[in-house]
Amino acid sequence: MVVGNTASVQIAKKRFLINFIKHKEAKMTDQRLMTMIIVSNILSAYYGNKASFCAVNNKEPDDAEKEDLLKRVITMFENLSTSYLKDIEEIAEGAK
Repeated sequence: MVVGNTASVQIAKKRFLINFIKHKEAKMTDQRLMTMIIVSNILSAYYGNKASFCAVNNKEPDDAEKEDLLKRVITMFENLSTSYLKDIEEIAEGAK
């Protein structure tokens, strides 16, 4: 039931790490690296929410439920980025 979700998260994390390592070799732009990190976090949150959905409802979500899960994850990240925008900007400036 939830086993596939765990494997999917692990695959996403491995892909992220591989791309992160390639960043050192390919001199990836800061913007692209930041995008990869954000996408990796969104995927991880999505699959975590999907696993919770499966555990609570004892079934895989249908397409509409999957879309709702993804919308909630994206909304969460939008709210966090808005709430912590000043902190994020300060961290980014400090990293330069």
